[in-house]
Amino acid sequence: MTFSKDGSHNGVFLVGALLCLSTVSVRADEKSDITAIKGVYAAHSKAFRNKDAKAIFAGMTPDCKIMDRGNPYGMAELKYAYSKQAPRIQVIKEYREDLSEIHIHGKKATVKVHTTFLGKVTDPEGGRTHDMEQTGGSIDTLIKTSSGAWKLKQSDIQFLRVLMDGKLVSSSR
Repeated sequence: MTFSKDGSHNGVFLVGALLCLSTVSVRADEKSDITAIKGVYAAHSKAFRNKDAKAIFAGMTPDCKIMDRGNPYGMAELKYAYSKQAPRIQVIKEYREDLSEIHIHGKKATVKVHTTFLGKVTDPEGGRTHDMEQTGGSIDTLIKTSSGAWKLKQSDIQFLRVLMDGKLVSSSR
């Protein structure tokens, strides 16, 4: 996820950092937490596909931040970037968040995520529509709130690859 603080970033837009479970070692007392964490990512994926900003941000703590190559982006910057980028999404063919690891330590969880977006977006300059494919990986930290809900506290972007009309336009690997 790379973007400037003004919400633009040369056709690469915030897709968000988030997932679905594949392999996990589970203790009996962690099962309900794992189910709840999977639900956080399922709700986020659905909200993203529906372009429901309120639901997207509801799964995050008020002080949530995205770390992209050492640069932190707080909630105000994320909301601003999303408000500028979401209208450019014309078609969402696929949005998927795959979880490969979940580690729970009390009221804190670490989740390894791989995100895939396929769709059609318009460029901000000419308004032309482009096919876009974005894949990314992150290590997310969630916390269990006093109400028992799990929320995203921080997402550390590990890699991001963006293709526009089949051509590589950005890669952070």
